[in-house]
Amino acid sequence: MYRLYNSNAGDHHYTLNSYERDMLVSKGWRYEGIGWYSSDTNRSYPLYRQYNPNAKAGAHNYTLNSNEKDMLVRAGWHDEGLAWYGVGPGEGAPAPQYQRPSGGVYPNLSVTPNLSINVSIADQRVYVKSGSNVIYTLIASTGVNNATPRGTFRIGNRGSSFYNAREGMGGQLLGCI
Repeated sequence: MYRLYNSNAGDHHYTLNSYERDMLVSKGWRYEGIGWYSSDTNRSYPLYRQYNPNAKAGAHNYTLNSNEKDMLVRAGWHDEGLAWYGVGPGEGAPAPQYQRPSGGVYPNLSVTPNLSINVSIADQRVYVKSGSNVIYTLIASTGVNNATPRGTFRIGNRGSSFYNAREGMGGQLLGCI
């Protein structure tokens, strides 16, 4: 199974087809070698490939589940047929770190002394702290292309809502301090 990487999208692609591999390399994808071997004889585990023409990254889905394949095709994904045969069913991969909920009971911030927030770009987490103790962790999604500003900032007076006219979006802050 050939493994390729698109640094513009941050996306990996896998294929058995050497012509597809070479075409993608000619378009700027980086060939990373053989990712693994599939089975030519054990056809018990067919992996289907679908393509989302609207995605900027993560445009391909690979699945053993024909129901999942059919559902995605009905939702507008393109069915690219059989990708390869696996050698066993395996187990589901754990969710990426940035998708794992942090859990715990949300603290009452109005009574929390020495309150501060630390955003870790490396961890993709927001750490709510009381003094030097982390009391709650949230999932973060920082800016692409190093766009997240660095530094120490203070929150001044804020209202109960915000709206960005340029982007046409906003929100109402409920239950916040």
